Formats: sequence, structure tokens, C-alpha cells
Amino acid sequence: MLNGKIKISDTDFLKIGDLKEIKGLRKGEEFNLQDKVVVSFRETIAFIRIDEILLIIAAKDYTEIHTKEKKKFLISKTMEEWERRLPQGYFLRVHRSFIVNIECVARCIKTSPNTGLVYLNGAKEPIKLSRYYFYKLKNTYK
Repeated sequence: MLNGKIKISDTDFLKIGDLKEIKGLRKGEEFNLQDKVVVSFRETIAFIRIDEILLIIAAKDYTEIHTKEKKKFLISKTMEEWERRLPQGYFLRVHRSFIVNIECVARCIKTSPNTGLVYLNGAKEPIKLSRYYFYKLKNTYK
């Protein structure tokens, strides 16, 4: 990020564009794991199955989708919208900047009494687990 603006290069992201849903979903309707989202940019269209999403990262008014195949897409959807629409029980927000696919979580490690790190299968770096979401995670999976 430079001067508060996101720097985007073609080497960082495969596709950049608006997210469009397929399979007859109405705007705001919850996704299921077999649904696909369409990422379009210029003449290129990519289809991403919801269950292929590894991680979603906040990037201002955009979000980065990271897939299990190590592809990245920049999407014009907010974290709040993703959180509302992703299937409950399969995706979990662990930080204000991160939503993870629960099935891809390898382990969680406490770094202090109320925070931690989430290690994902297929990810190089761990994801921060914030205090607020630590309690939420702890209460959800008692």
C-alpha cells in the first residue's frame, strides 16, 4: 500500500474486477459450498467455487480472495458482505481483516491469553486471531 492507496500489479493478481454470482442467486442471498462466483476483468472471466476459497483478506473497500490453488483475485465486495453470504459453519472471521475456510485450518496457537495465530493448509504465513474473534471462536467450538 502506498499513501493509503492499494497498489495493484498484474503480477499480484490474476483477475481484478466485480464479483457476479451465477446459479440464479439473488443479490444478498447466502452461498452454499457448490455455488460459483464469477470474477470478470476486461475479456477474461474466471469461475471460483465457494469451497475452493482458502482465505479472504480485507483491502479497503475490496477483498482479496486466495484459493486453495494459490490464485489471488481482487474483488469489489466488503468483508461484511462476505461474512453475511458465506455458508455458516464453513467460514469463520478470525480478525477484522481475515475470513478463513474452516476446513483448511491446520492448527491455532495461542500467542497471549486472548490472541493467537491460525495456520492454514497451503498458506505460507499464519493469520492473526484477534481478541474479539478469539472469544467468538472459543465460544463457538467449546
